[in-house]
Amino acid sequence: MDGRNRVIIENLKPQLNQGLFPVKRVVKDKVNVTADIFCDGHDTIRAELLYRHENEKEWHIADLKQLPNDSWSGSFFTEEPGVYLYTLRG
Repeated sequence: MDGRNRVIIENLKPQLNQGLFPVKRVVKDKVNVTADIFCDGHDTIRAELLYRHENEKEWHIADLKQLPNDSWSGSFFTEEPGVYLYTLRG
């Protein structure tokens, strides 16, 4: 091993059929995103929620809050109709 730590992200929610279908919300809804996030060592990690509307080029970034048992949580609001993309980064 070359000394780099890896961050593992599992159990991302909300999602339907592992992202095959879109999750539906209406304008001004809050989208709560949760996941299990951990690393392969004892290092402290930080996790972020990246999201954007389909017509935007830049991602918005929100810090995720650490919960018990390697769970993390964050959210964003749908500001206009259309498709929103989101992902997590640790």
